Amino acid sequence: MAVITPLTRVDLPWVAEILGRPGLDETLFAAHLAPRHLRLDQAAFILGNHFEDTAYLSYLHVSVEMRRSGLASRLVAAFIEAARSAKLRRVLVSGETGKAPGYIQPGIEIPHESGALELLHGFGFKELAKAYAMSFELKDAPTLSENDKWGVRLATDTDRAALLEAIANSVPGEWEQFFTTALTINESQIIIAIDGELIGGYCHTRGDRFGPIGVLPDFRGGGLGTLLAIAALHEMRARGAKWARFTWSDAENLSFYQRIGFKTERCFQRMELLL
Repeated sequence: MAVITPLTRVDLPWVAEILGRPGLDETLFAAHLAPRHLRLDQAAFILGNHFEDTAYLSYLHVSVEMRRSGLASRLVAAFIEAARSAKLRRVLVSGETGKAPGYIQPGIEIPHESGALELLHGFGFKELAKAYAMSFELKDAPTLSENDKWGVRLATDTDRAALLEAIANSVPGEWEQFFTTALTINESQIIIAIDGELIGGYCHTRGDRFGPIGVLPDFRGGGLGTLLAIAALHEMRARGAKWARFTWSDAENLSFYQRIGFKTERCFQRMELLL
């Protein structure tokens, strides 16, 4: 019987190929695929992390020819046991908005991953809210309207402190680190809505990736999010992108994106196991 062992850097090529990320950098691999990732030869692996009181199960893969052989059950059981040994409170698939360490996809894709859904139900996982991947064809971008209060422009390095303060005051979890990294790489990937020195909202774009997008609580409900989103779509189109895509919208935000013109591509079931 194959032995469950930790994933290592040596596993980078085949794991990256399965994830559809052939250019996955070794440093990124080490950061995102540690420390709770297990493998069974090159037939199956599970990716996850421990953070605070939660184990985050990010991804489960079993090769086609080895499915229904018990490999997935062994990996999930080992992952749950490790979480219990660490005295964690729960296991999440794959996380929650703003907090999903090692995030690959929001949850179990339905209906295509029905076998994984059945497997996790068997371990006692309960269903949480669904998450949605969406896309927008940029040739159909809505007209960008004028706004008397907010100026919308690309961020610069001088906006760093104000932008990070706005993010810290408006969104949970990991987004602050995400935007800090994005500012370090290229601040022009971020569009901001600004009034004097006050930043009311922001949106990140890169290639065909749209978001995250955020608006400070005091300015929500007045159309600022729509203004930012449409400006971001125009910026993406100007840079040559044909589509705008993102992989995670909670159900409560669907109507916002649908009003702009985004269409749902995929649906994911998030899940939780209390330990």
